[in-house]
Amino acid sequence: MTIAQLRTFIIVAQSKSFTVAAKQQYISQPAVSRQMAALETELGAELFDRTRNTIQLTSAGQHLARHLFPILEHLDALLNQVHEIGAGQSGSLTFGLLVDQSMDTRISRALQWFRQSHNVTISLLRLDFMEMLSALKSGVIDIAISIESTPDMFNGCEKFIYAQEAMCFAARRDLMQRVADTRDEEMIFRVVEQVPVLHPRLDCFPRDDKEALQQNLYNLPLHCMEQEYDLASIAPMVSAGLAATAVNESHSLAMDQSIMLLPYEGLPKINKGIFWMADNSNPLVEQFYACIRDVESGPPIMPPECRNIDN
Repeated sequence: MTIAQLRTFIIVAQSKSFTVAAKQQYISQPAVSRQMAALETELGAELFDRTRNTIQLTSAGQHLARHLFPILEHLDALLNQVHEIGAGQSGSLTFGLLVDQSMDTRISRALQWFRQSHNVTISLLRLDFMEMLSALKSGVIDIAISIESTPDMFNGCEKFIYAQEAMCFAARRDLMQRVADTRDEEMIFRVVEQVPVLHPRLDCFPRDDKEALQQNLYNLPLHCMEQEYDLASIAPMVSAGLAATAVNESHSLAMDQSIMLLPYEGLPKINKGIFWMADNSNPLVEQFYACIRDVESGPPIMPPECRNIDN
């Protein structure tokens, strides 16, 4: 028994005509008769009462037609879904976003456009660096949205860098109250006289930036704690006014209105991009890459208080 036979049977059952079924299936009427005879033989039941002028369904034929019709409808829907998935028009796409980073404008716009043009289910997982790398390699996530850490962190991955961000000194706004003609450097000195500057764990930043970051931040005359912290642990202390730190512009601290950011002049910019495994077979990955590549970033997402120290 074949799907073609079952489709032909449904047409005959609905039209009560072998001739109509032959036209709709683009086959000859004798071919329809042979298909139905073969189907009856395989099922061991007569499906039609054949007279000279009419065709009627037997009780077995009625039972088959009643239950087969919704099955074929579901099958057609399934096959259409499979086609769309294979063509990259539908399916599911799972993203990983660093736990301490906010969603920037370009990614948000790309996701919005992508959902409008694709029948896709989008999932987002919040992960730290090592979790994200593991999830990417194991296929738990399809695409990582990340700052580019050490150059070899995303080995074996394709990538698209869509933005660069400055490293910023971050502290509570009330610790950096400006008086007339106060330079930004003086504001930073004022902060570090009051609270410690906690080391962000430097594996969060590109390897080439580590020495520059240490020189720019830690050569200040400050009572800085020597151990390193991950940024997720530092953030609550900075928000509470108990410490200061260094973050990139789209860190979640930048969304806190009580926090002021001062970009470091002289530090290399940090790349932001999407990363995916070269052997990922999900066609939606390439589709999303094409989407974000064509989406304009729009207005800068730099917070109003984030500006160059030289200004």
